[in-house]
Amino acid sequence: MRRYFIIGRNNVIAIMVTLLWLAIFIITSNVNKFNVNTILSGELLKKRSFASSTFINSDGTYSVKSYPEHIHYLDNDTKRFEEIDHTLRWSFQRGGWYFKTHNFYPFLPQYADQWIEFRDVFQDKDLAVRFKPICSHVLGRLIIPEHLSKEGLKGITDYNCVIYDNAFAKGIDLILYFTQTKFIKAVRIKEKYIKPKDEIFDFEIAFPDDEDIFASNNDNSGLIILDFSDKKQYLYNTPLQIGKTRKSPHTYLQLQVWDEKNREAIRFRLFEKNGKRYLRKIINKEFLNNSKGDCFADSAISYYR
Repeated sequence: MRRYFIIGRNNVIAIMVTLLWLAIFIITSNVNKFNVNTILSGELLKKRSFASSTFINSDGTYSVKSYPEHIHYLDNDTKRFEEIDHTLRWSFQRGGWYFKTHNFYPFLPQYADQWIEFRDVFQDKDLAVRFKPICSHVLGRLIIPEHLSKEGLKGITDYNCVIYDNAFAKGIDLILYFTQTKFIKAVRIKEKYIKPKDEIFDFEIAFPDDEDIFASNNDNSGLIILDFSDKKQYLYNTPLQIGKTRKSPHTYLQLQVWDEKNREAIRFRLFEKNGKRYLRKIINKEFLNNSKGDCFADSAISYYR
């Protein structure tokens, strides 16, 4: 008799648990705006998006926490949203750093004068854009987040990065780092560096031949194709767009310079030499000589605007 009673009690418990969860799903038809004081019971993984997470609250309602930038990537194999991880890992096979849990795959080479890669796989794209700085053969240093402050990078990034000291000249470093959605290839001109003239930095650039670089027309009537054989200088405040056509999904490239006080777009050239294509960044000496603290000239590349 006692054995049958125990089996019956377990069945009752199982039924009660099932009814409890059923009640929770019925009650949670209302979705509340996320409140930091709300006690969250657990995340509903199937309700993730690129920039939001949904939680079951302790009172049975839903809360949605939204973010200004993407915090998840869509895994191509599982078709589920997973958390983005900016942790750089070393590849012995390629000789450089990478991570793969994102909407893009970067590659940061061991030496400054080797190819840097940004592979955009967001929303069915698969476009690899590569940059090779014209600079010295300098070994990179991996900087973990705990050491950003002493490297003068506090407020520049929250993630690990790689520094190539004095890659372009004494006092001019190459720094590869990330924001939540961008890969930045920055030239850092240190505060005490003497700037008697405009600074010029060249990067060999490579992407598939059927892709073009577009820029917004001055009258905002559309996009124009920038020509690598053109000798004139360009200046655009809006991001350049790399893609097959004016209407195709794009990878975005923005060129800026900034210091502790100001930020502005920089002049640049696109040119060909010996069958290779180059991007030349031109940093105005007046900006450099009037700057406060270190100057950073970046070419930020991202998979969406």
